[in-house]
Amino acid sequence: MQFIRRTAFYEGILEITQVLAGDIDDIMLNGVDSKGFEVKFGFTLVNLDYQGGVLYKQLAGGSKRISAIKKLIERQSETRKSFLLFLTVNARNRDQRELDLTLRGIGRTLEKYRIDARDVIEWYANPKAGYDFKMKVYVPYLLSEIASLNHYRLVPFPPVTYIGTNSVRMMHFSFRMDFVPGTAGPVEKPSLVELVNIPMLEPKNGKVVGCATKAPIVKLG
Repeated sequence: MQFIRRTAFYEGILEITQVLAGDIDDIMLNGVDSKGFEVKFGFTLVNLDYQGGVLYKQLAGGSKRISAIKKLIERQSETRKSFLLFLTVNARNRDQRELDLTLRGIGRTLEKYRIDARDVIEWYANPKAGYDFKMKVYVPYLLSEIASLNHYRLVPFPPVTYIGTNSVRMMHFSFRMDFVPGTAGPVEKPSLVELVNIPMLEPKNGKVVGCATKAPIVKLG
């Protein structure tokens, strides 16, 4: 921690630097680190680089990680500041059932609006689609729901799927969280069609390009 403080001092950013100790999810949930130092929320950039998956279920059920991200967004909203959110997670298939249930729920909602997305949803629900493609829809959908209730308009950018250390499939998500003041109810969210149709990127030959595997898109009209 002293090394980080020295580096911040030499870079001239010590006054705006917080050095915190402990589990990042606990820090976001509690608002203090393991040593009792209070977190000063109102960040312009939040980069959550996890080793595990985004759901990361506890023994008692529920996801501590999702609860922590939700609390982060709530605390950021109290400062009324827009920010960028980066999220990197392990693309593992432990929670595939929950993702499939969410995808089918999105499909049923689209049907109510007379949008035929059955073939597209079936493609995503098929195990051959890959867990990372399921997450491509699930994570932005989940965060758009949380953001909307906390005065944020979520703007998703195309996620990147890649092979990380020890040949583990990873995913990197980027979101712009635009604070919308003066709203009594939920803020407008990206449409379900927009969320399903978000393209997926992957690194290839030193560049980030569209995935070789092309997911089908929901077409209107």
